[in-house]
Amino acid sequence: MNNEYISLGCGTILCIKGRTPIHCYSDYMCAFRDKFSHFLGDTIVYMLGSLKAAAENYGKPEWGNIGPTDAGEYNN
Repeated sequence: MNNEYISLGCGTILCIKGRTPIHCYSDYMCAFRDKFSHFLGDTIVYMLGSLKAAAENYGKPEWGNIGPTDAGEYNN
């Protein structure tokens, strides 16, 4: 058991004050978007630019758009 997350297998169960984990996560993401909207399109785009430059410097320019595709699986 891990208390750090709620399994999406429970996504439709009303377990948090009559709400599902998906409802709560959606609210969380909307609040994040609203709070940090002034960073969207500028800071986040800059971070994508940094990823692209680092990928090119490493000799894997294809990683610059979506990240590594040949770096193993999730649990590796």
